[in-house]
Amino acid sequence: MNPYTCTVTGSPPPPCAGCADQAIDLGHIPTAVRLAEACEQRGRKLTNPKALAYYRNTYARATAADGDHTTAVKLLTSAQAAIEHAPALPGRQPWSLRGWFILRPVR
Repeated sequence: MNPYTCTVTGSPPPPCAGCADQAIDLGHIPTAVRLAEACEQRGRKLTNPKALAYYRNTYARATAADGDHTTAVKLLTSAQAAIEHAPALPGRQPWSLRGWFILRPVR
């Protein structure tokens, strides 16, 4: 793995959300599962159903990559339910676009 780290600046998602996606893409599946699970657990404490849906989707992607398709399906179903209960707020910027994910070398 290249010596890079992920940092999230100025947005609601914790660093683990972007890092979990990167870990999946780089083939570090056990790490991705741990990071995504931590995000999903944090998301349960939030009042933002869109954020919770994003975290559960990330967790589902990680568990699917790990071969746990039963958990992935449950998480996707739960993510869908969360997003269906999210209020529509026209004219507002999506929460996921409020910050920047930065990939930088670790020194």
